[in-house]
Amino acid sequence: MGVPPDGVWGRTEPQKQNRASATVRRPPRPAHYRTVCPRLGVRPEDCLFVDDVPGHVAAAREVGMEGHLFEDNLRAMVRIARHLAAVPGLR
Repeated sequence: MGVPPDGVWGRTEPQKQNRASATVRRPPRPAHYRTVCPRLGVRPEDCLFVDDVPGHVAAAREVGMEGHLFEDNLRAMVRIARHLAAVPGLR
């Protein structure tokens, strides 16, 4: 299973987003991301994790995800666009 056509799991495959979020308990730990990624059929190094809590971003980075600390919408949108532009075959 690869990246959905528009690169956004929540919009094209909401059931995957819901199943993943159901497995994560607060606060997230690296083990949670190691559990969620295989269930989604993705590799951590292919994921971009965006959150406004530095510890959550650090946990995602620890398992190999790219992490972005949310500060405002513009910066997050730019970071997401850069991530999607690097996905082979997405454009």
